[in-house]
Order: sequence, then structure tokens, then C-alpha cells
Amino acid sequence: MKYIYVLIVIISLLSCKPRRQQHVLATIDGEEITSESIGKAIEPQLYDCMYEIYKLRKTATEVVISRMVLEREAAQIGISADSFLNSYIGRRTTSADILQYAEREHLTRGIPYVEDGIYHYTSYDSPKGQAELLKTLKQQLQKQLIDSLKEKYNVRITIKPPVSPRLNLDSLMYFERGNLQSPIKFTEITDYNCSVCRSMQVALEQLFEDYSDKVCFRYSSIIDEGSIALRAVLAASEQDKEWQMRDALMREQYFVDSAMVFRVAMNLDLDMDAFSADFSSEEVKNTIALNNEYLHRKGIYSTPTFLINNHLLHDATDVSVLRSELERAISEK
Repeated sequence: MKYIYVLIVIISLLSCKPRRQQHVLATIDGEEITSESIGKAIEPQLYDCMYEIYKLRKTATEVVISRMVLEREAAQIGISADSFLNSYIGRRTTSADILQYAEREHLTRGIPYVEDGIYHYTSYDSPKGQAELLKTLKQQLQKQLIDSLKEKYNVRITIKPPVSPRLNLDSLMYFERGNLQSPIKFTEITDYNCSVCRSMQVALEQLFEDYSDKVCFRYSSIIDEGSIALRAVLAASEQDKEWQMRDALMREQYFVDSAMVFRVAMNLDLDMDAFSADFSSEEVKNTIALNNEYLHRKGIYSTPTFLINNHLLHDATDVSVLRSELERAISEK
């Protein structure tokens, strides 16, 4: 709901009023603050709001379609949609069906479930395990039925997501690898203290392995200038080992401290005197501070943030989304 309120406020700023009222929002000693400048400053947040509205509309559309195709199918045999759905699922959720589903999904050793936002496991033979199995099997069967009915009744969903804004990041501090000549630039902006960033590391490294010949991979970070990890990466970059340092630190499961980065630096065979001097230099600290300021001016505050050719990607903590967007960019180049 908060996204809708924010969007209403933003749209009101940009609404079709007389030109003077539309564009000048405030003045400071006669200097004008315009809706255009404010719009640029909040472009990523505005896109997030618009995307959330798109998802709400798409979800609502899917619900309506599911109900309509069930009602059409049920009407052919003279029963209600609920009766039709319950009958369809009931015939396919016998004890034998549940066992086959558990074996097919490799769940006989333990059933995962979420409670209070935390993942738990329970045994297959427990009442909780059987209940969770039945619930997930029913969900799968319902989805399969709805998908088949959508195909039967020639369903087409025409709602489209909002166009991602293209940010001008010409002055961004980043490191590159992969195909540096590729027109496809994949940019990752992360934080070494971000648990989501760390959890995605292995999958992102696999993404690089799969597309390194077709895509230029760029990395930057948004973090305070005192960051030990980013200072270490910048210091290692002076010896062309920035990616090795970055990947090693992102794979660490513990808090990054000075002892850790110097241990990694030694393992990378860096010149330790030069590394130590660069690690502590004011130039490195200033570079980090300027990059943070630059990203903030562009409206980027959170991590991880991903872009392809400077276009923001939404819902991109799912690596499958990143993969599909890269595939699309490659096919369109």
C-alpha cells in the first residue's frame, strides 16, 4: 500500500497543470527546484513503485483468469467451480499419490516448511510432514490444471511491466571482466555486509562462467568509506587482483576484519608492503566516499542492485531472473 501512496504523491508532482505550476516546486534565493530535477533524483524509487503496482495488477488478473477458466470447465458438466476443483484434486491426492510426489521431489528424508519467516524441516512420517506434503501437492495440481485450462481457452495476458529507467552511470567506479568489448554490460552493485549479496555469490559466479564470453560484467559497491573489505579490493586492484580479492571476501562466512583481508592478500601473492600502503591510503577512502555520493545522487541506496546496459532490474535477487534478462539482451543485440 505504501507504494501506491508514494506513486500518487509523485504523479501529483508531475501532473498536467499550467507549465509554471507544474515544473517549479520550490525556490532558494530565486533558484528554482523543478519537478524534472526531483523526478530524476527519485527515478529508481518511482520505477519500484510502478513495478509493485504492475505486480498487483498482474496477480489480480491471474486470479480472475483462474476463476473464469475453472467456471467455464465446470459449467460443461453442470457443477460449481469449487466442486470441480475439489473433485479434480481429490482424485489425485491418495496416499499413493503423496508418496510418489515425495519420492519424485526427494522429500522422503525431510519436509521443508516456513514458520515465522524461518525454514524448518520435519520428517516425512510426521503429521506435520504429511500435512505439508499434501498442501504442496494440492498447489502443484491446481497450477497444472489452471495452466492446461488457460491453454484450452486460449488465454493471453497482455499486461506489461513498466519500462525500466536507464541511468547515466558514466562516472561510476567499477571493475570489469568477461568480454570487455561486448555491448551488453551487466552491472552488480553490492555491499560486503549484505547477507543477500553473500547468499547470491555462488550463483553469480556461475552466471559469469556461463556468459563471460558474451557479456561484460561490471562490479561496484555502495558502502561507507571505512569499509575494510572494499578498501582491500581497491588496494588489490593496484596489483590487478581486484576480482580475486572481491570473490574471496564475498565467499567468507564471517565478519571481514583486517586479519582476514591481509590473509587473503598473502594467499593472492600480493606485494604486502604495497597492499598495506594502498589499503590505508586517503586516496582509497576518498574514492569510496565519492562513489557512494554518486550512487546516492542516482537514487541507488539498496543492495544488491543489478542493471543491464544501465537499465534497472526489478525482483533481481532471483538469479533465474538475471539469467533470463541476460538471455533476452543477448538475443536482441
